[in-house]
Amino acid sequence: MAEPSSSSSGLLYLFVVLLGPVVGPHAFVLFGATLGGATALAKTRPTGRFGDILFLARVIGIALLFTMPAAHFLSGTFIGLPIDFAMPCVAYTIGWKWDQLTEKAWPWILERLGFRKPGQKPEEVTRDGGHE
Repeated sequence: MAEPSSSSSGLLYLFVVLLGPVVGPHAFVLFGATLGGATALAKTRPTGRFGDILFLARVIGIALLFTMPAAHFLSGTFIGLPIDFAMPCVAYTIGWKWDQLTEKAWPWILERLGFRKPGQKPEEVTRDGGHE
């Protein structure tokens, strides 16, 4: 096997030094959300391969959006955890419990915003977005 040349090692070093601080925290979030989503997926009924992939993609996307604000809240004002420790924990929790949070929170939010009448039952929706 050929040894890496000094120019390719230098480019890799430059890539890691410049992009590591930017990509590193998102890699923690991505890993934590994937583990949390897989935990939630293991406890639900299967809806087919495409439905499961869509569920994981939705959970990971939501975790990428909400992890940083929640981790800053936990690290700065509430508990005082270091941000590097709080981000993967928050991402895992969002991935693990997001489907249960949405079942309880969205009806309340939609009622408060006026999109649904108080006490109106929401339609049953499966994990892959289809109606039952």
